Amino acid sequence: MFLKWFLLIVGIAIIVGTLIFGISTEQSVPAGVDLGLEIYYFIAVLIGGLFIYLSTRLYGNQNK
Repeated sequence: MFLKWFLLIVGIAIIVGTLIFGISTEQSVPAGVDLGLEIYYFIAVLIGGLFIYLSTRLYGNQNK
């Protein structure tokens, strides 16, 4: 049960951390400057989503 909640919390933390980092980083540079970090944001959100998905699949058949 610990692993399920751990994966859920880590997945949410990765996504929220990526949003906070992305917003604070992109606002600190002048307009029109592209830092090229979009692919890393995309990968981080995918990994966070994978962790959340795995947390929902873990122990899914306990009621049977």
